[in-house]
Amino acid sequence: MSTLGGSLTQLLVPLICLLTFLFKTKDSFGSSVSLWWFGENLIDLAPYINDARDLNLILLGGVTGKDVDDYHDWEYILRKLGLLQYDHLLAKTSHMIGALLMVCAVSWGGFLLFKQFRNRRLKVQ
Repeated sequence: MSTLGGSLTQLLVPLICLLTFLFKTKDSFGSSVSLWWFGENLIDLAPYINDARDLNLILLGGVTGKDVDDYHDWEYILRKLGLLQYDHLLAKTSHMIGALLMVCAVSWGGFLLFKQFRNRRLKVQ
């Protein structure tokens, strides 16, 4: 769990905001923004997942995964799960799903703004 902590938190925070906006406050536009944020974070994870075998990215500690054993979270996670050979596929999938969610979020938010603008114009007349 501690190894997955950073990536998990990066996804859980916008997901919790999305669910809170959607179900607790009934704020659809806030939900669409949170969905965009969630998708954007999936895209941000993709290069890190993609580097699980190469270990070339400079990480937060200022070193690469090659410099310190078991330092690269996604290399450790995927190796332990026996999925290290799928790092590029998982990264592409993360990026694609993130991009799709962002497009859906912008469409959803745009639709909500259009509806609000249309309703406002009807009230004025």
